[in-house]
Amino acid sequence: MSTRIVKPMPGTADRLADRGDGKPPKLNSNWVRKINAAQVLQALRDHPGASQRTVGRVTGLDKATVSTVVGQLAGAGLIAHGSRVSSGRQGRPEIALSIPASAGSVVGALLEPGRIDLIVADLAGEVLVRDRMVGGNRVEDMITRLVAGLRDLMPRIAGGRILALGVGIPALIDDDGRLLVAPNLGWRDLPISRLLSDRLPYPVVVENDTNAAAVAERRFGSCRSVDDFIYLAVHSGVGGALFLDGSLYRGAGGLAGEVGHIEVVENGRRCGCGARGCLEAYLSEPALRSQLLELGVDVEDTAGIAELAAAGHPTVCSLLEITGRRMAKAISALAGVLGPARIVLGGDLAPIAQYLLPPCLRHLEARASLLPRIVPTLTHSPLGRDAVAMGGVALALEQAERWLLDGVVG
Repeated sequence: MSTRIVKPMPGTADRLADRGDGKPPKLNSNWVRKINAAQVLQALRDHPGASQRTVGRVTGLDKATVSTVVGQLAGAGLIAHGSRVSSGRQGRPEIALSIPASAGSVVGALLEPGRIDLIVADLAGEVLVRDRMVGGNRVEDMITRLVAGLRDLMPRIAGGRILALGVGIPALIDDDGRLLVAPNLGWRDLPISRLLSDRLPYPVVVENDTNAAAVAERRFGSCRSVDDFIYLAVHSGVGGALFLDGSLYRGAGGLAGEVGHIEVVENGRRCGCGARGCLEAYLSEPALRSQLLELGVDVEDTAGIAELAAAGHPTVCSLLEITGRRMAKAISALAGVLGPARIVLGGDLAPIAQYLLPPCLRHLEARASLLPRIVPTLTHSPLGRDAVAMGGVALALEQAERWLLDGVVG
């Protein structure tokens, strides 16, 4: 079974159902119950060991609703009652609530050239297992290795129960989970979601890698309370994701956010997409290494670039200054239209972010002085190279939660 997650927008607990009889619409009570249950689970992820009173305060739900939801979820094994804890008030101590490991696990995965990363988390969002294996470039080999890796993980998962898999791939993925093109993998026009689902006994969600990383940033990283941000990630390529009004913006067909293919140099370097002058042709790790090699500097990765920059290597520092300005050119094109509060740099940029951010910010501030606007905060992701796989975890959690709640309160 494959699916595309449709995350509830803010306010969906108040969604109305058309009665079809010309009378005013009424609340879709089934939907509201699911939203309430999802809010309770999220409250326990954010506040493990919270009491019902605390859950009510965090969610804004009344005491009776919280009690009903907790009873339903506890009956389904999704909430466990723990020890009594002091509430700081007079009266009986309150019972600590938690999401038990026995409720099941989800897996997030990153597939990219030559590499597969896997992260297993419980339904509370706590990471249980990390694993990395050699991948491949042929789609059949990659899927076979992924399935084998998931099978090998089973003895290390409490209860041996995987509820869903979320996968991030450096590719254009449409709304139906079809891979349109993955330049760095050499894949094109593949029903990737179905190919994975046919091999696995649980739901699979497939997403562009940068979109997945942005979802992780919103759920686990620096943007938990930020509704509008742009996520810019560098791995073997450059990807962008747009989080607007609290939700991932996918655009028509699900292909929004391709920041890496904004032209930053007219008739510039050849990009993997076939065009010239794309940001990806300058900012990706292979592109940075290639440019430095042409300038007589041989480095292995961005960590090596960072070491030379820290030592004040003039060629490296000069290239990073120029690259920062080119990055800002692409970002400013989006920032001027979308007005994000924050721009987050992720992926392999982390080691060199401190050298890219200052010239990028100077360029954005210069643009703002010509055309007044709010200059977004620039930062780098705390999730590092785990971001995409953690995005898979977040997507799998949403899918598992929807499936479980359909059975509990549906």
